[in-house]
Amino acid sequence: MAVIGERSGTSESTGNQWRRQDFVLEYQEQGAMSYDKVLLTLRDGNIDALALKVGDLLQCAFVNTAHEYNGRWFAGTRLLNATKLAPAVPGVNTEDNNTVMPEPKQPEPAAPAAQKTDTKDDLPF
Repeated sequence: MAVIGERSGTSESTGNQWRRQDFVLEYQEQGAMSYDKVLLTLRDGNIDALALKVGDLLQCAFVNTAHEYNGRWFAGTRLLNATKLAPAVPGVNTEDNNTVMPEPKQPEPAAPAAQKTDTKDDLPF
């Protein structure tokens, strides 16, 4: 999961304060062998209520939605419910809200190739 920076402002029409934060969730449908990703947007109090961090495991239900505004269509994902299953996973940096992958294992160095003793040209192959 990745956490995208929070945005906030004031509604021009009502003067009310608003907050919005986007999350990229990686999910696996029951019985599926691969993972998919979805962009989820939380607003206002839901940001604090869930307090999501990179690496949190969730059980959640969401639906894809679409709406029209001034002749343009917008798509989104609405969270129906969510339950935290486990705390953040080790190997993930939650301080800067970016996913940090565990260090990859370094490959074994290859055995040095046999050097030709013929020096007709200086190409290494």
